[in-house]
Amino acid sequence: MELPYTLKLAKPLKHGDAEINELVFTREPVAGDLRGMRLSELDKADNMYTVVGRLTGHPPSVMQGMGMHDLVECSGFVESFFPRGPRTGIGSAE
Repeated sequence: MELPYTLKLAKPLKHGDAEINELVFTREPVAGDLRGMRLSELDKADNMYTVVGRLTGHPPSVMQGMGMHDLVECSGFVESFFPRGPRTGIGSAE
């Protein structure tokens, strides 16, 4: 996905008196963005909005007000950076 990536929100977020109508992702996720969570639990809403907040500069208290449609859209962006295909391992398939 091309960066910066701007997602227009279906449901604006509130941050104090400000209204956030779009989220701007200026970089791709890195390992540190997943600190404090298991990769296998990234599909949990609180983990995903935490990662999205880290990528867009908004605190979790703001991100937890995100609409479900917007959360799914953000999840698609984040997950687009994860590898696809079969897992490989140390063992042999012989």
